Amino acid sequence: MEQDLGGLENALLKLEATETSESGQYNHQELYKNRGKYGSQEERRKELLDFQKRTNFLNHIVKYRPNKYVAGFHKAPNSYKNVLMLSEWLIEKPEDFEENWLITPCPKSIRVLVVAIQEVVLEQE
Repeated sequence: MEQDLGGLENALLKLEATETSESGQYNHQELYKNRGKYGSQEERRKELLDFQKRTNFLNHIVKYRPNKYVAGFHKAPNSYKNVLMLSEWLIEKPEDFEENWLITPCPKSIRVLVVAIQEVVLEQE
């Protein structure tokens, strides 16, 4: 048993990080996936806003309603106009943060959509 522990200690001491940064320390950012096609949060934000503007304008022109209808049912679509979007971690501070941004703390919890229509409250998780 002691030989096994000794061998394990020696093996662990010989391990070294294979990928190191220029400063000689292990680069932990390589462990995370780069899901987006853009590098910075600001570029992703601008691209998303441009896409939303284009699709909203096109949907307004065509009078497109994004809700799907099932044959035989004519349910009125749920329209959540001016609904707040989900929060996103602010990783990079925008250049115009002091002038054009509002910030509010958002605790980690279960996200719930609450919609009140004519004194009726609907809740979705």
